[in-house]
Amino acid sequence: MLSNENLDVFYALRRKELKRSVRDVYSKVGTPINVGGLAFLTGGTLDGEKEKRLGAEFRTALSQLISQLGKPNISDFFPALAWLDVQGVERNMKKVSNWMEHIFDFVIAQKRKLCEVDHVRAKEKKYWGKDFMEVLMDYKDHDTGVGNHHMVQRKSHLNKLTYLHAVVKETLRLHPVAPLLLPRSPTKSCTVGGYTIPKGTKVFLNAWAMHRGPQFWANPTEFRPERFLEAHDESKLDYSGNNLSYIPFGAGRRMRAGLVLGERMLMHVLAVLLHLFEWELPSGARLDSEEKLGIVLEKSTPLVVVPVPRLSNLDLCE
Repeated sequence: MLSNENLDVFYALRRKELKRSVRDVYSKVGTPINVGGLAFLTGGTLDGEKEKRLGAEFRTALSQLISQLGKPNISDFFPALAWLDVQGVERNMKKVSNWMEHIFDFVIAQKRKLCEVDHVRAKEKKYWGKDFMEVLMDYKDHDTGVGNHHMVQRKSHLNKLTYLHAVVKETLRLHPVAPLLLPRSPTKSCTVGGYTIPKGTKVFLNAWAMHRGPQFWANPTEFRPERFLEAHDESKLDYSGNNLSYIPFGAGRRMRAGLVLGERMLMHVLAVLLHLFEWELPSGARLDSEEKLGIVLEKSTPLVVVPVPRLSNLDLCE
């Protein structure tokens, strides 16, 4: 599902949803907006206030899920007590998981209802794949250039934005999304670096510390994207985990399954929003880059900025 071929097929749909987000930003020009909230306002299944309410609800549920995942659980240290669920972690996890499943079920039900009402789709309801592809083809892109009269669209456009790629890499070096990555557990006892790791031990890799190690990086606490442009072999400083001093998404067989999709979406969204808007802090506000540590790294203060259009051609978001 996440192969390069399939991602290329669904490119047009991603572009459509990004344009919806751009239109939403244009409707809020001159007013402060929470950048983090933009990701929860796309989907295309619901409209208007219903979509905003559900997006806010999903974000709250996701936040609670992340909080539960990062909470120390005494059962991990004393497995014999696991059945007691002393801290209620398992109970709370089931509650949040059921909440998220309820949201998914609601969205799916709404989508099915829309398909039943739409007579065109109703005629082809046995061929949902074909119908979906027709939607994609309606938004097929034929533009080849980027400038004041085009929106960043094609993969070929993104490949030319080398400095933006470097900025994203440097940001993920200093602020990895999952600072401890996903826990590992050896299937048999082993020795690593002179330390014995018993079978079944839960092992965390501190990617946050590795990315700031002075033995790997010059001036490690300095934000300097140029370091990725100066690398002798840039392929060793990509997201594939080939260089173990830079593993924002892990390495080996335990890498993030959605890495390719995430990289494409992040670059596409950033490129479009930076191309179409200037971003300013609200009057009197200061930029805060402090972190809130957890299983997922978050800003201690949400990023709130004011969008100002850069281009006069509003048709770019149509």
